[in-house]
Amino acid sequence: DAVHREVFEEVGLRVRNISYFGSQPWPFPHSLMIAFTADYVSGEIVVSFRNAPIVGLQWDASANGWARSQDGAAHVTEAGARLAPANVVIMVAKYKRSSADPNSPELISTGEGDLYVLTAGNVIEGSWSRPDHSDKPTLLDEDGEPILLTPGQTWILYPEADSTTL
Repeated sequence: DAVHREVFEEVGLRVRNISYFGSQPWPFPHSLMIAFTADYVSGEIVVSFRNAPIVGLQWDASANGWARSQDGAAHVTEAGARLAPANVVIMVAKYKRSSADPNSPELISTGEGDLYVLTAGNVIEGSWSRPDHSDKPTLLDEDGEPILLTPGQTWILYPEADSTTL
């Protein structure tokens, strides 16, 4: 119960399948830091980018998709329909200064990085790799198995490594 409560109070997420991961001394007297893993149940997942709007994603079962917000406001079409893609693939990546405009970032979409796939109401952690620009990215879960997406619209987010909050 303490882990459920603490996760909800700190980040607004509901979790299940909590499993003890490890512990280590805390830098305060007579204290211990403990870690758990858990599965996502509900709540808004927030992705922040450097110098850009904060993106919120929350599973909406009635839309069968991930309802998107931007800076706390619902992200909608011109007709007012809420954007809710079936899948959101979050590939943490690196950027460099654009050769076309030194004030603009340029995505480095090759290499590898951390991955979060939001699909069918679940959050799957893993890694992505793409050796060459001509290759499709490979998306693997933490066990090294390919991640299957739900049929439907898929959005890909590329937050920057070392400056991203998720």
